[in-house]
Amino acid sequence: MADRPSIQTAQSTVRDLARSHEPDRYLAALLAPAAASGSLLTLAAFAGELARIPATVSEPLIGEIRLQWWRDAVDAVSRQEKTGHPVADALGALLQTHCIDGVRLHRMIDARAFDLTGDLHADDAALDRYLAETEGLAFDIAHEILTGRPLLPSIATHAGVAYGLARALGRLPAHLHNGGFPIPETLLAENGVTRSLLAERPFAAATVAGTCSAIRELKAKVRKKHAEIQLAMKSKSSASCLAILPLATVEAYLRALDRAGFQPLEHIAVMTPLSRVWALAKARMRRHV
Repeated sequence: MADRPSIQTAQSTVRDLARSHEPDRYLAALLAPAAASGSLLTLAAFAGELARIPATVSEPLIGEIRLQWWRDAVDAVSRQEKTGHPVADALGALLQTHCIDGVRLHRMIDARAFDLTGDLHADDAALDRYLAETEGLAFDIAHEILTGRPLLPSIATHAGVAYGLARALGRLPAHLHNGGFPIPETLLAENGVTRSLLAERPFAAATVAGTCSAIRELKAKVRKKHAEIQLAMKSKSSASCLAILPLATVEAYLRALDRAGFQPLEHIAVMTPLSRVWALAKARMRRHV
């Protein structure tokens, strides 16, 4: 029999990682039924572990090694083997409990390799694919945890794009430093901005103006995708809405970009804890993301 204190310590570690690195998904998990909450916290911790790799490695090769570790770990826990890592081992329980295979987890891992390149997404379609494979797949798996069924591909993609972009646009300085910049190269070029200009310090006035123009276009895209999801979810169950509950924070992220004096290439947009809790709790009560 497993040692109870050890189990509790592992669960506490998973919970702490989810809260630290994926606060929206963490709170959404706490608002879910108790039977699904633990698995949703595990999913949030896993997504957070992958997303933070670029910021915690000194060179791309080390990041690739860490991603490969996660690939191997997913394969191991799929065979019901233990890794000793609390999040990986909790993933094993998630896969077994909800009869989910590891393929989508592998796709999430593979997509994060882009963040190590320091490149720009070539175009809008490339960015959408990346967001669908990272944030969108997390919504898809959450839906299966809560309902036993995958999320409709169109909703998963739109949700991933809307939520992923809303978050990413407020963290441009971090993305410039770590890689995975969320504004497509074609859109930047249309606004007179190149990768080399983004590398210059201080930023030229034209670079700032062009980036802000691109951000305005992407914000409009986020709002359009968000509205499409809200329309599509009107006839869905409350469990389906819970699976994509983090989307309720999208507008708050966008408002943070609009605050007076905010410089998107210099500042990180911050959402207050109260704003986050209120947005999610209100959406939970109204069953409307």
